[in-house]
Amino acid sequence: MTERDLLAEGLGRLGLPVDLPALDRLIGYLDLLDHWNRSHNLTAIRDRREALEKHLLDSLSLLPLLPEDCRLLDFGSGAGLPGLVLKLYRPDLILCSLEPAAKKAVFQRQVVRHFGLEQTRILGRRLEQLAAEEDSLRSFDRIVFRAVGPVDRYAADVARLLVPGGLLVAMKGGEAEAEWQGGAGLPDGLFRPWKKIDLTLPFSTASRSILVWEAV
Repeated sequence: MTERDLLAEGLGRLGLPVDLPALDRLIGYLDLLDHWNRSHNLTAIRDRREALEKHLLDSLSLLPLLPEDCRLLDFGSGAGLPGLVLKLYRPDLILCSLEPAAKKAVFQRQVVRHFGLEQTRILGRRLEQLAAEEDSLRSFDRIVFRAVGPVDRYAADVARLLVPGGLLVAMKGGEAEAEWQGGAGLPDGLFRPWKKIDLTLPFSTASRSILVWEAV
């Protein structure tokens, strides 16, 4: 089975649509990531099948939460996960990707150039810096993060950046249930619980949760 077929099968198991041209872009992204990883150590995962599942399919699990022409902010995005992966699959997304580590931001810009991605900004700064800019306030429909720590650490800055009714989306592992039941320490009046989505990755059967809060 080719990687393209494996990716299509994984999408099907997750109940997600299969866009054939997008599959080729995603495999191309893995090729670039492999090449850069040889000298820049961008991600810990080197096995292609594992990367296909835990980088690509895990990121794409967010697709049902993203409306057409969604203004998406991904912060602490590393090598572009999940933001750039989502953009490669959904070119309509208007993406801002925040990554303060220089080598990772440079890699993301290379991905943007390689695939000719439009409406995509790669910014080498932190969330609190963006939240301090007047032009950025209330300018995003969705803000996502993955593996950057507790939700409450970022709540005030996220609240400044999301439009009312916009969604804060946190990708979590085993700590998700306790964080969700405890309200994640989010301040009253900024967010309300919207949905907790539990899923199983299709090949490793690893458990994942997506915690979603709505900006008030």
